[in-house]
Amino acid sequence: MRTLLSLALWGTVAILHGQSLMVSGTISDTFTDAPLPYANIMLVGEAIGTSSNSSGYFELFLADSLLNDSIVVSYVGYQKHIFCISDNRSDIIKLKPIRFKLNEVLVKPLSTARKQITLNKFKRRKCFVRHAPINNDSSQAWIPCRTSEPTIEALYFPYEEEYAGTRKLKEVVVKVSNYASPPTYFNLRIFRASENIRPGNDILATPIIVEVNETKKPIVIDLEEYNLTIPENGLFIGFELLIIDENKSIIPDKNGSPVLLYSPFLNFFSSKEESVFWIYSKGKWSKSSHSFPLFHKMDRQKYSRPAISLILTD
Repeated sequence: MRTLLSLALWGTVAILHGQSLMVSGTISDTFTDAPLPYANIMLVGEAIGTSSNSSGYFELFLADSLLNDSIVVSYVGYQKHIFCISDNRSDIIKLKPIRFKLNEVLVKPLSTARKQITLNKFKRRKCFVRHAPINNDSSQAWIPCRTSEPTIEALYFPYEEEYAGTRKLKEVVVKVSNYASPPTYFNLRIFRASENIRPGNDILATPIIVEVNETKKPIVIDLEEYNLTIPENGLFIGFELLIIDENKSIIPDKNGSPVLLYSPFLNFFSSKEESVFWIYSKGKWSKSSHSFPLFHKMDRQKYSRPAISLILTD
């Protein structure tokens, strides 16, 4: 089966709410032609994007003024592919797999000892969803803070000498909230840290798609089957939103107007230590930090920190 990118100009603009350009296609493997489900598709420089569905197919509706903009496609274990929309009217969208070396995957033998430590530990009842005003205006129409693009929120876990006996990745624990009927899905990403401590390439060659059926308790993702250790340069654990129908819901804001949301939402918790995490948005990585407003001059500054714990064992 051939995998094509098609561009279609829609004459009925009103149906598309002012957007007149549809970009669609199926993402596949260069060598096997196998479709790649839940690939990340983003418009470079804009908070617009989507995810391919379980068959690798996607549709992205855009204003026709964006015809000369570029789209970046990424997938776990594959090289990124960037193309200009206007130059790919009948192009094939295929991603090349990254060739992993054995020592890059950091394979370690299983251990029977169960000594373990938890990094970035949080309390379930202290977690919350960040909110922000719609379009960054000054109204009271606040909604859960997220754009409708397949963002990745990633937290850095540095290597410390005290981890020498407990470097094996046992579990990742995350707290999320749902605004859509379960099940919803997200993609857990594990990134290498580059030399300048930015999210680099994926450590794993295959995605970890997590199904969310209930959100009262934190979600535990078992990593022992991958036999990974925390590198001396540290690593990033990322929570990737999937823009797919299963995650979609419409809720009213405080003014009663309908708002389109995609679940699940990664939770945060307050920290007295300055907290910086990374967000993949608009086709690139950037640092992010969110602090709470000080209502009294004696208040101590607090920060929002992603509710992502990493459990190491020996």
